[in-house]
Amino acid sequence: MARRPEDPPVIAPKDGLRQRRRSDGEWRIWWEPTKRQREIGAKPVEFQARQPGHAQREATRLANEWSARAEGKPVTARRDGRSTSALIEDYRRSRHYTQLRETTRRSYDTDLRAIEDKWGPQPVSLFDPVMMDQWYDALLTAKSVTRARAILTMMRTLLKHAERRGWRTKGSNPARDLDMQRPEGRSRVGTWAELDALLDACRQLARGSDAAGRITWRGMRLAILLTTLAGQRQTDVREAKPDGFGSAMMQLAGMPAPRRIWVWALIRSKRQNEGQIGLHPMIVPALRLQLRLAADGPGTLIWDQATGNPLSKRLMWDRWQKIRDLAAETVPSVTTIQWRDLRRTFGNLARAGGADKSDVADVLGNTADTDATLAKIYMEPQVATTWRAATAIARPAPVEQETPKRRKA
Repeated sequence: MARRPEDPPVIAPKDGLRQRRRSDGEWRIWWEPTKRQREIGAKPVEFQARQPGHAQREATRLANEWSARAEGKPVTARRDGRSTSALIEDYRRSRHYTQLRETTRRSYDTDLRAIEDKWGPQPVSLFDPVMMDQWYDALLTAKSVTRARAILTMMRTLLKHAERRGWRTKGSNPARDLDMQRPEGRSRVGTWAELDALLDACRQLARGSDAAGRITWRGMRLAILLTTLAGQRQTDVREAKPDGFGSAMMQLAGMPAPRRIWVWALIRSKRQNEGQIGLHPMIVPALRLQLRLAADGPGTLIWDQATGNPLSKRLMWDRWQKIRDLAAETVPSVTTIQWRDLRRTFGNLARAGGADKSDVADVLGNTADTDATLAKIYMEPQVATTWRAATAIARPAPVEQETPKRRKA
């Protein structure tokens, strides 16, 4: 006779194997280490309630293994008992991790720690879709939609690596088809009043500083301009190199005669695609000054003048906080604006100025050619599209008040 879902798993309550009925009616079955086993690193291991025989065998093996460890005896790991911790370690040694940018690895590490804290001793072969779906529900209860999605996405990547290594059967990734909620997209964009307040705050901070401080705050002013009027991510602005900027005489479509165009050539950090951004005239004066100063810098366009090192993400954040707090004294709404909103502001201002969607996307890097090569030669078609989008941004004209007509005597 088949066991009904409401029946408890048929297990022998020994070797740390336990069971409990959840509030939703499902049964939880797991191995619980002793206090001594926890002290030397053992963690609980979850099992499937519909496989009580397997759970009992694994519990006995885990109890024996960790008891031996506690007594200092050598332990021979089973060939098929590869744990989640071992998988994470193998993934970190692989090219799929080592070839990532440092900022991406730091982000992945946060999610990998959350996975290891939960599943470290769990054999990789035991994960199934039910377990992943239940864990996702638990994460949604304890964390935000964004964090829950990020952790499960990382789990999907990790289990894909298990398939590559042969630790799981190809096509068996239990996190692959999870139906996860999408976080609501942020739509905050800045206004001209907020941008002016931020730029003015940089000027005030520079005026109140010594020579080193003036260079610091001028650099931050340029960073704000490059994000808001050139639409690039904070990482790309922070790591921009002076030799990525230059000018050339170009006659783009619609121009009656050639003119000097300033261009920023870069490989974008997120997608690793090439961009050549025609720069808005408002950026040029601050850029030319910073390029002269960069000759004495550490190799980046913007850096920490106090230490002589490139800006760290943390230090840039601290400076941004000071700028925003000061700007909020004159324009209180600045309090709610985030750095990532500046990039969105570019798209909003460019579209409001009449720029085509495809031109704006080319600046933001969503449709740039990933196969193009850069050899100190500006590609006119891309410069033309990005320059059109950038120069579409214009301050709104002041509203002229109508002069009242005099009455005839």
